[in-house]
Amino acid sequence: MPYGDFIQISISETIGLAGALLYSISYLLAAYDRLPSQSPYYYVSKLVAAAMVLISLAQNFNLASAIIQVFFITVSMIGILRHLHNRRFMD
Repeated sequence: MPYGDFIQISISETIGLAGALLYSISYLLAAYDRLPSQSPYYYVSKLVAAAMVLISLAQNFNLASAIIQVFFITVSMIGILRHLHNRRFMD
C-alpha cells in the first residue's frame, strides 16, 4: 500500500467493529469481576454488541456468524427479562 492511501471501511463494518469491541470489553470486565455476569448491564452489553455485529453482516453475510448473533440476542433478552421479573417480585 503506497504511503497516503487509506483503508476504506463502510459504516456497517464500523458498526460491526464497535460491536466486537463491546463484546471484548464486557468479557474483559467480567473476567476481572468488574461486570458481574448476572448483572443486567452484562446482558444489555451482549445484546447491543450482537445487534451491532448482526447489522454488519448485512453487507457481508455469514450464516454461522448470524446464527451466533441471534443466539446471543435471544439469551441476552432472556437474561434481561429474568432480571426484571425477579426484581419486580423483590420490590
